[in-house]
Amino acid sequence: MIGHHHRTSALVLCLFTATALLATPTQAATSAMPRSTTPTDRIDIYEVDPLLDGALTGALWAASAAIVALRSDTATLTCHPCKAANLNALDRWVVNRSPDNVRTLTDVMVAAAIAAPIALSAIEAATSEDSGRWNAFWVDTLVFAEAMALTISLNQAVKHIVQRPRPYTYQLAAEDSNQVEADATNSFYSGHTASAFTGAVALASTFTYRHPESALRPLVWAGSLTFAAATGVGRVLGGDHFWTDVMAGAVLGAAVGWWVPGSHRREAKQTASLVQVHALPNGFLVRF
Repeated sequence: MIGHHHRTSALVLCLFTATALLATPTQAATSAMPRSTTPTDRIDIYEVDPLLDGALTGALWAASAAIVALRSDTATLTCHPCKAANLNALDRWVVNRSPDNVRTLTDVMVAAAIAAPIALSAIEAATSEDSGRWNAFWVDTLVFAEAMALTISLNQAVKHIVQRPRPYTYQLAAEDSNQVEADATNSFYSGHTASAFTGAVALASTFTYRHPESALRPLVWAGSLTFAAATGVGRVLGGDHFWTDVMAGAVLGAAVGWWVPGSHRREAKQTASLVQVHALPNGFLVRF
């Protein structure tokens, strides 16, 4: 079954998506809006098609819900009894860990990671003097919802196909039943970690696009990625995932968090890229 945090997060993001669709102006309207004239910092960094992107986001959420609905309440352990000796050395360490307090903490952390990009955009809009600041906020929200919908739907699809037993199933004895709750076979890959990294990279990328010259960029990136990594580590310490589950979630989640916002970014000279390469007489200078 899909975790409680994912059900709650999905509901909240669906509501934000619906509101964003109603509040987001069409492309024709956005082109007529006055733009910030500041050469380095601008509020309207993303461009969306409300109908197309709204439909895509809704389809991704629907696909995720369909996968969950098709899943039965129980699953059969294909490795029963699952033996830690069959795991790689890195994952074998996780088998005997199951502290519930860490598990609860990671639920809170992933919810915070999902909400953080929206919260940052809301703060940016509230403190900006740009006339299109709230329109930009709703565009940001639609972009973030699309990224998270892609991350969660992809994660649910892979879990449904792979059905890797979670670490705690390796504690079952041979005489125990090989029938377990469906969630016990949803180890690969970590949805908490993927969601946290999508939120972290989306937040840091948005800050970088909006403030390409800010001295705070390295701190925003470091803080966001550290928080996401801590969420992944917590999933391991809580006995819910193997290290390889978390590493895969981090890579895929970060990829979505970078690609979706980047694909909606306005192509303008005023906005610097994440990586800038400058030619020098004796080589090149790379700026982040």
